[in-house]
Amino acid sequence: MSKRFWAVVVVVAVGLVAGARMAANAEDPKKPVVEEPFKGKVVVFAIRKDANKLTALQGPQVKRLGDTDFLMGQVVGSTGEDWRLGAVVWVPVGDLGEVVEFKDLREATRVLRLSP
Repeated sequence: MSKRFWAVVVVVAVGLVAGARMAANAEDPKKPVVEEPFKGKVVVFAIRKDANKLTALQGPQVKRLGDTDFLMGQVVGSTGEDWRLGAVVWVPVGDLGEVVEFKDLREATRVLRLSP
């Protein structure tokens, strides 16, 4: 066998060893940090269609379902009667007219008349 053949074998072997070492040392790709802008807060929102009716959500999160982002959380109060009290609701972010963030439910009820 020629010197050229052995040179190709050595180059391929070195490449395989280097590739194997790089793969062994590679770290798993880090998952993007998920931002939780309302963690531990109470959010009071109004829908564009009915800006006078306010609803308070405890522990709100922004979740994606299909192609739509939703503000979801447990209803803890609203202006007027609300049959959804205690339920978890999903409101399309595109329907929101206003969102106000409060530190907790006590702070929200100090400013607004929410009926539990």
